[in-house]
Amino acid sequence: MFIDSNIPKKYRNKTINGIYYHQSWITKDNINKIISKYYQGNIDFLSIDVDGVDIYLLDTIDIISPRLICIEYCASIGKKLSVTIPYKDDFDRHKEHPSGFYCNASLKATINVMKKKGYKFVGSVAGLNAFFIRNDCLLNNLKKLTCNEGWQPHHSRTFEKHKRYDGTFRKFPIKEQFNCIKNLKWVKVSAEGNISY
Repeated sequence: MFIDSNIPKKYRNKTINGIYYHQSWITKDNINKIISKYYQGNIDFLSIDVDGVDIYLLDTIDIISPRLICIEYCASIGKKLSVTIPYKDDFDRHKEHPSGFYCNASLKATINVMKKKGYKFVGSVAGLNAFFIRNDCLLNNLKKLTCNEGWQPHHSRTFEKHKRYDGTFRKFPIKEQFNCIKNLKWVKVSAEGNISY
C-alpha cells in the first residue's frame, strides 16, 4: 500500500499491479484509521517519508507491528541532539525555513523513539533514511548500531551543489547546515523516547 496526498489521478484509490494507492494527507489523528482499513498486526516493512513530522507519525502508529522500518531523519541536526521539529498537521519544510533543512528528527531522537517501541537501529543510507528491526527479528549476524556508528551526513546536501536560501549555489558543510536552523524551535525527545509535546 502506498499512501500520499499527491497521487496521479490514474492511480488514485486504485489497486494496480498489487499495490493499492490511497490518496490522503496523513496526520497523527488519521494514520491508524487509514492503515487499519488494509492492515493490522504483523507486517514485513513500513517506510515513512513525509519530509517533516515523520517521527510523530511513527510514534502514533499502533495498529501494525512492522518487522523492518525505514524512516527519514534529519542529518543536518548532527549526532548529539535528541530533538525534532514541533508537530503541525500541515507541516511543510520549505514554508518553515527557506533552506528546507528544518524537518524531521535527529537520528538520536529517532533511535530513542524506536527503542521505546521495541526496535534496534541497524543502519542508514546516505544520511537520509534510518533502518530499524523489531527486537524479536534481529538476526545474530546483524549488529545493533549506536547513533555515532550509524550516523552519516546528508549526502546530497553535503556533497552535491544545491541552490541556497540566498539564491547562490554551493555545497553545505554539515556545520553550516545546522547553523542555519539551530535557532528555530526544537522539541526534545528523551532518552526513553518520549516526545515533549
